[in-house]
Amino acid sequence: EKRIDRILQMIKLNNAVGTGELAKTLNVAESTVRRDLNQLEKIGLLKKVHGGAVKLENQVIFEMYYSEREELNLKLKEQVAKKAAGYINDNDTIFIGPGTTTEMVLKYIKTKNNTIITNSLSAFSKYSSLPYKLIIAPGYLRTETSAVIGTFTNNFLKKINVDIAFSGANCINDSQLMSSNEEEGTAQEIILNNAKKRFLLVDSTKFETKSFFTFYSAENLDAIITDNEINSKIKNKYKKFCKVL
Repeated sequence: EKRIDRILQMIKLNNAVGTGELAKTLNVAESTVRRDLNQLEKIGLLKKVHGGAVKLENQVIFEMYYSEREELNLKLKEQVAKKAAGYINDNDTIFIGPGTTTEMVLKYIKTKNNTIITNSLSAFSKYSSLPYKLIIAPGYLRTETSAVIGTFTNNFLKKINVDIAFSGANCINDSQLMSSNEEEGTAQEIILNNAKKRFLLVDSTKFETKSFFTFYSAENLDAIITDNEINSKIKNKYKKFCKVL
């Protein structure tokens, strides 16, 4: 929902925001803003205070279900996906990791004769009609994120090489790429190491937050692809590790 996206952006940029300011900016009643803030506090994305809300210090992101994340920050995810699709060439073999941002890349591919490998059941189901060779990794389904993971998945990924890997992450903090689940993170690590080009796809709300399991270093990426709303100071900080596009 656009209103939720805007609230999160304002808190990300300003660290704190008032209920009245939000109501005026969003052109809604303060009661509507308070309901939105209650919802966002319940899922751990901010802390309500008297008169508004503040950004959580050293925020640790707890995992949301796929259905909850699918519409969150939608416009930002579309920006990221469109940028990422521009780095794909004809005949490339591509890996698409699980996640609502990474799978959206498939919506914007314009190239020919590509082979696409994924361990996302959602991506495989949504885009099975595309005119490409689409392969899904074996393993067991983690329903919270629609990711296919486990020993079969890892053994499969160890045996393949790809031209480009697009990985997502729950969080990125300094050089650390983080996942809420170690098995999902391990699968992403394996395929990133087997890719000629390695891209992390995250919207700007994922920076400077923490999660359970560190699975990769930004220093080993070709680039982080994010949206145009990223704070310039944060962007410059992460440029120390790799390109930020």
